[in-house]
Amino acid sequence: MLMEQAPRWLTQLTPVESEESKHERRKRRAYLACDLLLAKLYKNHPDHAMAALMGVKPNVIDLEPPPAPEPLPTAEIIPLPVNSMMEEMIGRCPTVPMIMNAVCEFYRVHPLDVCSSRRTMDVLIPRQIVMYLAKILTTNALTTIGHILGKRDHTTVLHAVRKTEKAVMAGGRLADEIEVLKLHIKAAAFKSV
Repeated sequence: MLMEQAPRWLTQLTPVESEESKHERRKRRAYLACDLLLAKLYKNHPDHAMAALMGVKPNVIDLEPPPAPEPLPTAEIIPLPVNSMMEEMIGRCPTVPMIMNAVCEFYRVHPLDVCSSRRTMDVLIPRQIVMYLAKILTTNALTTIGHILGKRDHTTVLHAVRKTEKAVMAGGRLADEIEVLKLHIKAAAFKSV
């Protein structure tokens, strides 16, 4: 009755030879143990393992361990000469607050307004420009830029970057203002160090 209630997969896992004697089970386990021992013994010698599977006993003298692999050549770390121009540029990347201060000064807006939730045009345009310049001039991720500018989502920053890029490609007054701001920010970053 218990076997009838058991699931089908469980009945398939039970041994079919239920009448098998203890002697036959022990004999089968001994063969399995020998096979495992042979597998361990021949693991480093695939040709001997193949011979053992075919029933041929390899010569015991041949069972010496395989030769150790040759060590890999070590490469010396050679310091590269650092260009003096590279030394000057290290640490001169502008920060997001530096960009925000320059844009706010240019458009005469307070930095707290840029970080606020206001959506009027006098605050919106400088905020989008700050996001665009922060993406272009820094190595910060969009999430970091959004977090600094009023805990905004990265998609908001991405929208601002794309919208400002279109305006720059179209040319006009905004493109000129952004070029002036880039030069001003790079000069301020160079002076800060």
